[in-house]
Amino acid sequence: MRIRLTVGGVAALAAAAGAQQAGVVNTPSSPPPMMVTNSSPPQMQVMSAIGVPPAAPLPPGARIVRPPELRSTVSSYITPDDYPASARAAKQHGRVEFELTVGPNGRVAGCSITKSSGSGVLDVTTCNLMRRRAHFTPAVDSNGNPATAPVRLSFTWKL
Repeated sequence: MRIRLTVGGVAALAAAAGAQQAGVVNTPSSPPPMMVTNSSPPQMQVMSAIGVPPAAPLPPGARIVRPPELRSTVSSYITPDDYPASARAAKQHGRVEFELTVGPNGRVAGCSITKSSGSGVLDVTTCNLMRRRAHFTPAVDSNGNPATAPVRLSFTWKL
């Protein structure tokens, strides 16, 4: 399903979503400033969370000869100021283990939690921050080309 919003439609969608969750259905006298469609355009290109098309698979016979290299430490991308207020108030802490998919441009194209800290808020915050902030030297395939490859990392949230 694809949802398309016109200008000003975000507020209307949020209001409509809140009303539906409460079991209230409003029937406005004029149409809302949004359009919701269930049809997808044919051959639509899938985009990752950061707006980059997914990388093409390695050419036949090619393999990764050098993995992605983080340009700095994980702790330089996640600082004490990033500690979620709700996790701090609940005294949540722990080590998050995660896998990043690094694109041929050195940016994070995906993140998945491989071992939870025990706090969903800390896990999600870790992935969000790494997606936005982390920079890598991309992996290189056996043909000498930059390539998409996974890298496993961890971060410990401490109070």
